[in-house]
Amino acid sequence: MDLFETAISQGIAPAIVVAIYLIVIKIIDVKKEKNAIKITNDLLEAVNKISNFLDNVTTNIIEKDKDKCKNAIKNSLESAKMNIIEYIINVIVKNNINNNKENIIENINTRINAEFYNTYNTLNMYNINGINVGNILKLQWKTDLIEDTIKILYNNKLSKESKIISYISKLSIIFDNYIIYINNKVFK
Repeated sequence: MDLFETAISQGIAPAIVVAIYLIVIKIIDVKKEKNAIKITNDLLEAVNKISNFLDNVTTNIIEKDKDKCKNAIKNSLESAKMNIIEYIINVIVKNNINNNKENIIENINTRINAEFYNTYNTLNMYNINGINVGNILKLQWKTDLIEDTIKILYNNKLSKESKIISYISKLSIIFDNYIIYINNKVFK
C-alpha cells in the first residue's frame, strides 16, 4: 500500500499503473493458490489410487495365502497319512511283528513323531486371521495315532489283510477329521 500512496502523491497516471500492477499481482497470487490447491488435490487423488491399488494387492495376496494354506493343510496331512500307512503296511507284510515287537513299537513312535513334526513345520509357516496354523495341531493326536496303530497292529484276531484294511480305514477317517478340524479353526 505504501507504493500506491507514493504513486498517488506523484499523480494519477503512476497511481493507475501501480493499481493495475497490484491487481495483476493479486490475480497471479490467486491463480498460484488455485494451482497449488489443484496440485494438492491431484496429489491426494494419486495417493488414494495408490492406496486402493495396495489394498487390492494385499487382499489378493491374503486370499492366495488362504488358498495356499488350505492346500498345505490338506496336502501335509494327506502326505503324513500316506507315509504312515506305507510304513505300517511294510511292517505288517515284511516283519514278524510278534518277534520284533519292541523295535517295531519304537519305530512306530519315531515314524509318527517325525510325520507329526514335519506337518507342524509345514503348517507353522502360515498365519491366517492372526492364527498360527501349526499351533492348532494337538499333541494328543500324535499319542492317539501311536496307540491306535499299536492296537490294530497287535490285534491277534485280525489277519494281515484285515489289519491293513482296518488301519487304512481308521487312519483315513482320523486324518479327514484333523483336516476338517484345522480348517474350521483357521477359516471360521
